[in-house]
Amino acid sequence: SGGCETRRRGGVDRGLVRSGFRGGAARLRSQLRSEKPRILDVGSGAGLPGVVVAIVEPHATVVCVDCVGKKSAFVTHVAASLGLGNLTARHARVEDMRPPPAYDVIVSRAYATLAAIVSSTRHLLGPRGEWLALKGKSPTQEIAEASRLGVAFTVRQVRVPGSSAERCLLTASDLPESERSPPTSSPSAQ
Repeated sequence: SGGCETRRRGGVDRGLVRSGFRGGAARLRSQLRSEKPRILDVGSGAGLPGVVVAIVEPHATVVCVDCVGKKSAFVTHVAASLGLGNLTARHARVEDMRPPPAYDVIVSRAYATLAAIVSSTRHLLGPRGEWLALKGKSPTQEIAEASRLGVAFTVRQVRVPGSSAERCLLTASDLPESERSPPTSSPSAQ
């Protein structure tokens, strides 16, 4: 194996994964409020960040959803190969998924705009649940658009080791109904 030795449990070098993703996992961990959180990774593709979350948070139930069958099949293969009993892949459009279950955290790395993430997954978010989205530069316009949907955001700049690119982690939660702005009418509706 190229002279590289690793300690493995269940087919994965958990120490390597933990060290490589410690910062992101710590931020996610701070969002998890239940002992056995349910996490949905939308537009998961090959399983990032869902697979990593399943590795570093073995007590969590992680569901990776993608509308491309071969991507979901790959995540299923990874879960089986690494012995990740807490990881499930779903081949579906997130808009078509029906509750239950309610998720504590919905994560997205490269799925859509913030407004699209909120619109397509709100029906799956549990009470006091939150969205986490990794974006490049702080997406001011996206935040403004999604805020009109009754969502409050916090933005934290994050540093990705080995990259000089700007990144931010957005945390979003539903505002109580009483604090939401009424929908604005479009000029064509007048």
